[in-house]
Amino acid sequence: MMDNEHKEQLLKLMRYNSTFSNNMVSLDDYISNMKEGQNKVYFVTSPSKEQALQNPFMEIFKGTDVPVLLLNNNIDEVCLQ
Repeated sequence: MMDNEHKEQLLKLMRYNSTFSNNMVSLDDYISNMKEGQNKVYFVTSPSKEQALQNPFMEIFKGTDVPVLLLNNNIDEVCLQ
């Protein structure tokens, strides 16, 4: 069940692993780290942060400073949609 009335407040509380921080980050943190001209949120889903970093889809981001969210909980992807 979705709580549409409190959706914005709930999104601000959520935290994710990422490629640009050793700490978990909020969606606002991600947005503030987006590169100039970046208009999409990049993410990869995986059971763990380590597996996400080894995901073949991450190859395109290696050697770049484009931030990527690493979604490790089943609910993360649903919440971002």
